[in-house]
Amino acid sequence: MKTAEVFNSGHDVSIKPQTTILFANSSSRINMNGGSFHSGSSTESYSLYLKAKAGSNWKGLKLSNCEEAILNRTIFEGVSPYPVDSTYALELTDCGYVTVANCTFASATTGKTGAMLLNYTSQGDPKDIYIYSNIINLNTGSMPAVSIIATGFDELPLLMEWNEFESCSENNTLAILLCNVTGGAIKENNFMGYDRTVFMLGSSIDFYGNSI
Repeated sequence: MKTAEVFNSGHDVSIKPQTTILFANSSSRINMNGGSFHSGSSTESYSLYLKAKAGSNWKGLKLSNCEEAILNRTIFEGVSPYPVDSTYALELTDCGYVTVANCTFASATTGKTGAMLLNYTSQGDPKDIYIYSNIINLNTGSMPAVSIIATGFDELPLLMEWNEFESCSENNTLAILLCNVTGGAIKENNFMGYDRTVFMLGSSIDFYGNSI
């Protein structure tokens, strides 16, 4: 992929298993506004790869106002570190139904690259947010591996379970940041190598059965 950003113009995007997309440079990413995004399959064991060409980086996925954002067995590699071009491999804003399952977020660089940012404003309408069985192995530096921020809702239907959080640096300070998130649960996850597991600002959520 040699162009900078690929826009969906409101159409649905579906990427099938056993696909590898190589992003050419640090200006490349998929940027959606509206429609639905699907990658991988919940019924097939084959993965798909989203990664940069050798020696390069890419800007990750930016999905906004999607009715569905469903990612299965999707492997993210080589996302450019902040403050170069991007901050998170997967950035979701005001998406309705969200599933991120059996995905891998990996980076061996020394820069700051997070796995997921979920942002909900007063314009969104979250229906279901399910994040499970993912592997997150990043050098995030001082930034959270996963950030979930809500500015317009009293309650988010969030469930995070069976995820593996592992830092690849001694500088990883925080696994999950929650801001104004009420409702849902974070349970039965495994956290290794982080100074702090969860930092909550104005948030209330069930947290149990986790290994720290």
